[in-house]
Amino acid sequence: MPTFQIVGANPDALEAAVVKYNAASSPFVGQGRKLSDASPAPQQAAPTTAASKGEFEGVDASAPTTTLQIRLADGHRLTGTFNVTHTVADIHRYIRSEQPRCADKQLMSAYPPKPLTDENATLEQAGLLNAVIIQKP
Repeated sequence: MPTFQIVGANPDALEAAVVKYNAASSPFVGQGRKLSDASPAPQQAAPTTAASKGEFEGVDASAPTTTLQIRLADGHRLTGTFNVTHTVADIHRYIRSEQPRCADKQLMSAYPPKPLTDENATLEQAGLLNAVIIQKP
C-alpha cells in the first residue's frame, strides 16, 4: 500500500506522487503460478477417494434429474444421476450396485445434517436435489 506525504490539498502533488509510484512498480508482471505447476504431493496411506460416476438404472431423461454425490463410509465417493422422483431406497440400491460392501448403512444429508430414515420419500421431498449425502460408518 503506497503512502504519500503531501501537506495540504495539493492535487498536482498527489497526481505526481501517483505517477511516480506507478512508474516505479510493475504489478502483475511475470508468469505467475498455477496449481498444476506444483510438484506432486507425496503419496499418503489413506483410504482411496476415487469417484464413480454413473446414472441410476431407470433414469428417465425426459423427466427432471438431479445429481447426487454420495460419500461412502469407506472413503469412496459416488456421483449418480437420478430423477427427482426416485426415492431414498433407490439411493441404497444404487450404492448396493456400485459398492456392495458399503450397502445398508445409514445415510444422512450433509447440510443440514439429518438422517434419511424415510425410505419412501422422493429426492425432492427429502430436499436432496443436487445434494451431498454422507454414509455413516
